[in-house]
Amino acid sequence: MGFQLNSFHWMLTHFRCLHQVLYRKMDARPAANSGSNGSGRWFAFLKMPKVGGEGWARVVDMLTKGEQQVESYEVKLMRRVSFVSFLIGTYIAGSNEMPWAKQRFKEQHALSLFSSRKEAAVRLNNYMFVTFWKVGCRLGLRMAAFGFSYTFAVACLARYRNCLKMYDFLIGGTLAGAVYRLPRGLRASFAAGLIGLAFSGATVLCMCPLLFFAKMSLDDVYKQIREEHYRQELEAVQKRRALNDIMKRYSVSWWQAKAIWKAEQQNAADGEQD
Repeated sequence: MGFQLNSFHWMLTHFRCLHQVLYRKMDARPAANSGSNGSGRWFAFLKMPKVGGEGWARVVDMLTKGEQQVESYEVKLMRRVSFVSFLIGTYIAGSNEMPWAKQRFKEQHALSLFSSRKEAAVRLNNYMFVTFWKVGCRLGLRMAAFGFSYTFAVACLARYRNCLKMYDFLIGGTLAGAVYRLPRGLRASFAAGLIGLAFSGATVLCMCPLLFFAKMSLDDVYKQIREEHYRQELEAVQKRRALNDIMKRYSVSWWQAKAIWKAEQQNAADGEQD
């Protein structure tokens, strides 16, 4: 269940970004197919970190922000998958425990005397609330660790070779499943690795028709999503620096600096049109 939800979230995140990329890059693709290398100019314009060199250097670049102080797409995806996995695991485990928690409370307080029905209801709600988070967080943390290890393995494999392949998901699912059940012994770890491999295969099969209709390879989608993410993050960093500069220059608040920045951007756009 946990692996299937994490795989679905990984796939949903990629295809949501793919939808944005296809529409934003539609006009740029003919230029990239012309005589000059359009993708090289685009990366040079954004001052992207070097993707050449040794594989471990690319992995380190992925895990660090670099000179531009921009978080990589892979790290952001790891954090999102871990957080969503935690919420899903907590909700599933906590919801399943609620009927048993209510029954235990009634059994433990069968002979207890409460001053009123309101006091009994408040005690019951408090007990169920604590039980929900106590039981739910256990599964939530395990699923978050599993989701992080899965995305981390796939991201490291892709960055090390600078190429994302279908079998990266299979390897990542197998490793994540094996590590997830490793504390229970080698037999449980081996079984969990096979289950992770099976669910990864299902995820890959779901990706194939979508990539076929998009007429793009998985690696092209991955690199375009990464490029788009870096562009957006770089714009956000430049915006924060501009706002901080306006705040220091005019001694105004953040919201006032934001209004001044928008006015400057509008004036610059009007000047270009004129």
